[in-house]
Amino acid sequence: MTVQTLVIITDGDDGYSSSSAFNTGSIVTGNNGTACFGGLRYQGVGIPQGALITSATLSLATWIGVGGGGTAWGSWYGEAADSSAAWSSAARPDQRTKTTASCPVLWSGGDYAANAHDVTAIVQEIVNRADWASGNVLSFVGKGTGNGVAIFHEFGTGAFSPLIISYVSPAGGGSTGRGGFMAAGSALIDDGARAQLMAQLLMPRAREDMGPRCWANWLFDRTIYRGVKGKAGEYLGAKSEAQVYLGERKLF
Repeated sequence: MTVQTLVIITDGDDGYSSSSAFNTGSIVTGNNGTACFGGLRYQGVGIPQGALITSATLSLATWIGVGGGGTAWGSWYGEAADSSAAWSSAARPDQRTKTTASCPVLWSGGDYAANAHDVTAIVQEIVNRADWASGNVLSFVGKGTGNGVAIFHEFGTGAFSPLIISYVSPAGGGSTGRGGFMAAGSALIDDGARAQLMAQLLMPRAREDMGPRCWANWLFDRTIYRGVKGKAGEYLGAKSEAQVYLGERKLF
């Protein structure tokens, strides 16, 4: 497992949009008479396409919470983009296409108290995009739904909004690389997940040879194996979360 910590590195990478302007100085989500959409942009995200995100936490430093809470302050989404463009008044957070995954906006504690948001599902959805690549830019968009605003400190006030991501990468470095979760060894898949995969995917292709060889030998029969040998991007049926593919490992 790999852990990467990312922080906002420029004042223009965080702020909020209100009406037709993008503003820096604070991160605001909610509605104070005008809808406010927070925006956070992380450059140089070194996670390969299709990596398994085991956890992702976005920590924001509180400043002011006004009215509402929870539902009123809305949710954080990701920008559904392969690499997020810079914010500007012509390219604001409210204009971006949002991910399906989201998490509630949290605000509690005093000035500069850290509020941790679980953004695991959001990050997973983004790195699963076909054209995502290591080094791309990932952004979050906050959208409020009621009266009240949650305000957080941003880069220009000394806050850096750390995003901490833990992930497991295929041995070849991504879903298009050589190898993969199966080829990398059973340590990357726990017994529970392995049992589920065997029940759903492997057993229908199981061969009579159930001897001492690795359970991965049951993935393909000889014909399928000969057809996909060396094609690390080839998947077994529908693309699964575990990204089951063969690589060049000799299974038979």
